[in-house]
Amino acid sequence: MNTFSIREAVRFALSAVKRNVGFYILLSVLIFVVAFGAEMINEYRSVNESDVLSLVAHILLLVLNLILSIWAIRVGLDAAEAKKPSFSNFLPSWEVVWKFILSNALVALIVVVPAILFVGAIALLTFGSVVGLAALPTLGSLSPILVGLVGVLVLLLIFALIYLGTRFMFSTYYVVDQKLGPIESVRASWHSTHSFVWKLIGLMFVLSLINFVGMLAFFIGLLVTIPITLVATAYAYRQISQTAHSVPTPSGDVVEPVPTPTIEQ
Repeated sequence: MNTFSIREAVRFALSAVKRNVGFYILLSVLIFVVAFGAEMINEYRSVNESDVLSLVAHILLLVLNLILSIWAIRVGLDAAEAKKPSFSNFLPSWEVVWKFILSNALVALIVVVPAILFVGAIALLTFGSVVGLAALPTLGSLSPILVGLVGVLVLLLIFALIYLGTRFMFSTYYVVDQKLGPIESVRASWHSTHSFVWKLIGLMFVLSLINFVGMLAFFIGLLVTIPITLVATAYAYRQISQTAHSVPTPSGDVVEPVPTPTIEQ
């Protein structure tokens, strides 16, 4: 059975980035420039909402960020297949673009619904306890219990968000890699991550620590740690997608997993 280890994913990513460090630094610079540009325009538009040029620039940056996000996944997938990264596949097809957008929207909807329910329950419980204690001070002895219930709900909310985020983290990868539709990509991600939730959470934790170390170096280290995160995640996707059974689509087609070559040491 083909699987992956967190150590191997990070080691593979380090090796891939080291081989093409100039390209990956340029990729990180592009990500930073687009993010910084979007932030600057948002601040400008908060003061000058009627400015047409800033609106056009904002839209253009949104489109560029979308293209860059898809391309970054493609770069990571190429690295996971031991292919040399390039700019040749920078512009995605329209098919991938609309599937990518709808897949993200569907995942957001799935994650937001339970989040709203949890937040609503926390708000109602908190409001009800405050009103009840104000009306009946003798219920003060129940305050530790109410605080405990709120704490439990908050922990459940955090766990639910982490769990759902992990189960659907590869939905856009299935779009970019296999051009699955929004529903099919979400279902494929849920299916393939079933047996790897804790290992994927561990990988994300390790990669977060790596990026934190990159931030400590005056954020310059992020120029390298971001590509490491990108490649390690794509490597995990490639390894896990091989272990998953073939994913049937509503049309009856079957998407077979793609074999992953390794980088020679």
